[in-house]
Amino acid sequence: MRRNSSCRRVGELAVTVLMLLLWLGGCGPNSVSRLRKMPDRVYSFDVPADCVTVYERIARRAREQYGFVNQGIYQHGVTAQLFPSRQAAAVSLADTGGLSLQYRLHADLRALDPTHTQVDIYCGTARYQPAAQLWREWAYSPLGE
Repeated sequence: MRRNSSCRRVGELAVTVLMLLLWLGGCGPNSVSRLRKMPDRVYSFDVPADCVTVYERIARRAREQYGFVNQGIYQHGVTAQLFPSRQAAAVSLADTGGLSLQYRLHADLRALDPTHTQVDIYCGTARYQPAAQLWREWAYSPLGE
């Protein structure tokens, strides 16, 4: 009788740990399209600069900021793409370790005209709202400052 109850407890503990790990793995959107559909917060603004310049400001600083973070549990990853034919760009920050890929921030950039760029920053969780504000500052700040 005693052996059955200890086996049951071990089984219940294993199920609990598995459910916890699955829950932790699902704490944010696992694709950019999901992040766009269900953001925790969206920041939209116009920057008085061309799209390539704004892209370089955000992408370069994001790579510098998150490039060498090693937190053991997860690792930040920055992806950045420039689409010259569409006069658009995208920059994403995701946690690439642990159980799954989770997008934390994503910025869509598109040229409104040769001297203005529309920026939409999607924030996956409330924890990353300060980082989204930092990305906004980067969009306005010339490189070298």
